[in-house]
Amino acid sequence: MANWHEVILSDFEPLTELLVPVVDHHEDSLWIVMPYAETLPQSQEVTAGLAPLTDQIEDADIEFVSHGGRTGQPEIYQINAWGQYNGEYRLRDYGGIVVSDSGFLEQLPYPLSEPRI
Repeated sequence: MANWHEVILSDFEPLTELLVPVVDHHEDSLWIVMPYAETLPQSQEVTAGLAPLTDQIEDADIEFVSHGGRTGQPEIYQINAWGQYNGEYRLRDYGGIVVSDSGFLEQLPYPLSEPRI
């Protein structure tokens, strides 16, 4: 499911500039390929730099999920979910974010009902 969430979210226009992009994926989302993003150091400076980015994500039409249910503890507040990509802070682990806009979700139906391996 996390791979599928990342494939969908990587094309969600309000957030594309905040995410490490998915550059390739299995047609059933069994695997994804993303470029490498450097691990960020744990510091107050980094935390302050991430604050406006997490606000942008919170303001998008999304839901935070974990193990199939909504969660109040999104990973976007964990420094290890972020990385440095092309000189910018980008979210590199976003499998726990689901686009709420049903029209957007209709563009890509859930592919794993009958995986073709």
